[in-house]
Amino acid sequence: MKSSLLIAWNVVLTVILAVLLFIQLGKKNMNGPNEIKEPMVSKSADEADLRIAVINIDSMQNNYSLFVDKKKELENKQQQMEATLDKKMRDLQTEFTTAQQASTTMTQQQLQETEQRLQKKQADIQKLQTQLTTDLQNQLTQFNQQLKDSLDSFLKDYNSSNKYTMILSIVDGGQVLYAEPQYEITADAIKWMNGRIKP
Repeated sequence: MKSSLLIAWNVVLTVILAVLLFIQLGKKNMNGPNEIKEPMVSKSADEADLRIAVINIDSMQNNYSLFVDKKKELENKQQQMEATLDKKMRDLQTEFTTAQQASTTMTQQQLQETEQRLQKKQADIQKLQTQLTTDLQNQLTQFNQQLKDSLDSFLKDYNSSNKYTMILSIVDGGQVLYAEPQYEITADAIKWMNGRIKP
């Protein structure tokens, strides 16, 4: 049963393939022996005027003064935050070790008080870590919005005279794989955005 079904299916596929080849070869012969004419597609006015520009975000980040300065500032804050938390954790560890060594001479009440004090210090460190991390994240979010606003402002001003249909961003590993250099407006963007920074 299966083999007769396979044979029938193969016959149907062969017939379909023969019909398709006949149709294709018939079109080729009507156009001449070696010539296949493509249909003429007329471009609309909108398609003819399509203009695309690109901005290299990696280059912008390396050359936009505000970005470079703010990145350093945020990196320094993160290092200071980590150093502060590391010091507090080391101090807590030292206190814990000292309390552990002195525990043999402590009363039950002193042990409880020491344990509560150390637990409170640990909770304070965790609270400080959360607060510092949230503060850093808020600054980063605010800075990202500032960058977006600055770039949007540039694009609106720049495009009012250049009339690009589309302006794309290029990043290493991004979706735009290639753009011809004459369509890149990164240098204009960097110059304009750096020019807006007040000394």
